[in-house]
Parts: sequence; structure tokens; C-alpha cells
Amino acid sequence: MLGRSLSLILPAALLSLPVIGCSGSPSDSPVLTAEMPLHLEDHLEAAVVVGSEVPVEVPEAVEWRFDEPQPEWASARLPPTLTPVQTRTPDALRLSVEEA
Repeated sequence: MLGRSLSLILPAALLSLPVIGCSGSPSDSPVLTAEMPLHLEDHLEAAVVVGSEVPVEVPEAVEWRFDEPQPEWASARLPPTLTPVQTRTPDALRLSVEEA
């Protein structure tokens, strides 16, 4: 009986933990509220970004080209149990992988 009660109470308790951990906005952080539609661009000077440190070495931009041959690309090697299935749509070719 105790095991059954525990199995019902424990999931409910675990699911409620994230709600308990929500404390809202810190007291020093202004909360933006409005009774009508709000244009965020009018409030950009008050915006603050938290937790987004710029890395010391920023990776270079990568350009993906699909209109030119890419000799360094290699085809995917599928396990023998998987078979690719091609489906043509008006604007694409879809490749699904299914069990053989």
C-alpha cells in the first residue's frame, strides 16, 4: 500500500519542483508590463543581455552552396538493415530511411 501511494505522490512532487523554483524577476530588474500592445523597439535602451558572453575566438562564417559541385562531400554510409526511400514533392526530394 505504501509503495502504491509513493508511486502516485512522487511524480506529482517531482513535477511541481520546477514551479516552486520559479521566483520571477529579480528585484533590481525592471519588469515591463503594459495594458495595450507594446513595441519592444521603443524599449531597447533598457534591454539587458545576461549570460551571452562573446567567445574570444569567433568562428568564421560558413557559406553553404548547393548550386555547385562539392568534391569534398561524401555520401552517407547506411547500415545494411536500413533502406533509403525517395519521395518527390513539387519543390524537394525527400529521403527517408526505413528498416529493410
